[in-house]
Amino acid sequence: MTIEIGQAPLPLINHIDGIIFDMDGTLVDSSLDFVLMRQQVGCPQDVDMLKFIDAINDPVERQRCADLVVEHELQDARQSRWLPGAKQLMQQLHQHQIPQAIVTRNSAQACQIKINNNQIPVTLAITRENHRPKPAPDALLAVAQQWDITPQRLMYVGDYLYDVQAGNNAGMMSCLITHERDLAYSSDADIVFEQLDGLIEAFFG
Repeated sequence: MTIEIGQAPLPLINHIDGIIFDMDGTLVDSSLDFVLMRQQVGCPQDVDMLKFIDAINDPVERQRCADLVVEHELQDARQSRWLPGAKQLMQQLHQHQIPQAIVTRNSAQACQIKINNNQIPVTLAITRENHRPKPAPDALLAVAQQWDITPQRLMYVGDYLYDVQAGNNAGMMSCLITHERDLAYSSDADIVFEQLDGLIEAFFG
């Protein structure tokens, strides 16, 4: 069941004991130009770029493409800033001792820069170097195991199709932040908000 924007989700989230966040487009802004990046590595627009790079046979070319993506990510990380509602939501979750983590397809270097520069209050962040990237559920399940919380009692919050798929694949509640976009996959998420402010209202009234 999907609870759409404007409906009261409180009965659905009463059982949530922890929240895992996507990074880019969820907690902080991002100006990554994926069209340009795909052109530079020769990846078709409808193919997962990380999988495409991993499948390159020539190790020299594979490393060149991987390094190029990381350089784009580092440039983006240095200028990232909080998105509306994100800092306030994480602060309130922290005050209520609700555990929080980040699972991102970013590189570890870029992720750490964004955490440091914005003083994001998390101690657990999983990047693509640790587990198979989303939409695979591996990283989300690793967080559940580390917290010793069943996946059904966790929520994954993101702004893109892979985030919804990863949450669903892990058996967690999937929360989609649309940023007022009309997204075809909104109906695949358990709960949908235009902005993170909706989650603040849902949890804390």
